[in-house]
Amino acid sequence: MMFDLRIFIRMGLMDAVGKLADYQVILNAAGWHEKGVLTVEDLADIQTAIEAQYIVEESDMEEESDVDAPVVEEPDMEEESDVDVPDVEESVIEEEPVEEEPAEAIPEEEI
Repeated sequence: MMFDLRIFIRMGLMDAVGKLADYQVILNAAGWHEKGVLTVEDLADIQTAIEAQYIVEESDMEEESDVDAPVVEEPDMEEESDVDVPDVEESVIEEEPVEEEPAEAIPEEEI
């Protein structure tokens, strides 16, 4: 049996799916394709394997939804609060106007 580089590289990349970051597998596969070792069909198979690792089956989703999660009750915004919040009109602070002195004029000779 003769050694087949294409099959060797393809198997290695397929095995790397899920173990290496997706971008690393993709860049490596693209490099081997550029060298003429992998075919477009090989790249498609590798891409399918990458996508398959993210598919969640319906039975898995049902099991995850059965997990007891803590229930958080949202407060009823219509209930009266014990906190005394002043009305907007009461909280406005009236400031006395500040009189500014006119700035001194700069003589035209200095300009």
